Parts: sequence; structure tokens; C-alpha cells
Amino acid sequence: MGLKIKIKKLLVSILLGFFAGTKWNGKYLAQGTIVVKQDGEQEAYHITDLSTLENYLYQNIRFDTPSTTRHRYGSLFVEKDELYFKLNLQLRF
Repeated sequence: MGLKIKIKKLLVSILLGFFAGTKWNGKYLAQGTIVVKQDGEQEAYHITDLSTLENYLYQNIRFDTPSTTRHRYGSLFVEKDELYFKLNLQLRF
């Protein structure tokens, strides 16, 4: 499976039911989404047309990283005798 396809599936999964800190069972909690644009126009996307939803998210979502100093991302820390590396990624419209 190509990287583009995997990213599209990840974006849809995050939108419809995959949340950080929770084990995901692979099931969507919603059947779609409504997007309200800056001019007030509304667009509805439903999983019955999954390809359109995947393409919309792929074209409009940007990967971003928050401030490393403010949130201490990128730093090492020890918890219960295990060494961890704190990472974070944000998705933005």
C-alpha cells in the first residue's frame, strides 16, 4: 500500500474515531463530518463516499509541530525506570 493511501486512511481514522491515548478498535464513531468554510458555506462528507472524504482531508490538512520549548516536546524523560522520548504532531486545516 502506498504512503499516500496510508496517510489518507490515517486522516479519516483520526477524524472519525481514532484518539490519542485510547486503544482504537478500528471502528468509526461518526459516519462523516460537516465542514463550515470561512465564508459560511457548508460541505458534508459521508463515509458512503469515502474517496471524496479522503481526498478532501489529504488536500486540506497540514502536519504541524507545536513549540518544543513550551511543551518540552523532543525531550527525554524517565518514568517507572523506562526512558521515553516525548513526541507530538498536530493536524491543521
